[in-house]
Amino acid sequence: MIFFDIDETYHLVDSAFHAYEKNPEKDTFTLQFVALIAVNFLNCCYHQKGRREYVKRAIDFLRELPIDNALGLASILGTYYEALFNEDYKMIETIAKILKRSGYLSMIEDTLESNQNNMCK
Repeated sequence: MIFFDIDETYHLVDSAFHAYEKNPEKDTFTLQFVALIAVNFLNCCYHQKGRREYVKRAIDFLRELPIDNALGLASILGTYYEALFNEDYKMIETIAKILKRSGYLSMIEDTLESNQNNMCK
């Protein structure tokens, strides 16, 4: 998705969200797949300075998915991106520390500023 224009990407991602919402599947694979689409899109929004409405749509979508252990990491990443876009540095630092401790910091390293990255070392 990162190679597409953010507006074009939004329309593709929003179509995927609508397809899922129209016929929500409950199997773990489908849930993980659509959750990862949302997280990947949030990363694209960060790097391409996507519109707030795009970010809100992806975060709201993640929040509406059923509670499932297989979606825990995607949910945490959604909360991280929400904090990032809201400039909630305390939450950013907290989640970054948890991800580092759990071995998943590499999933967000491209979004951490050098001073925030140093806080997580």
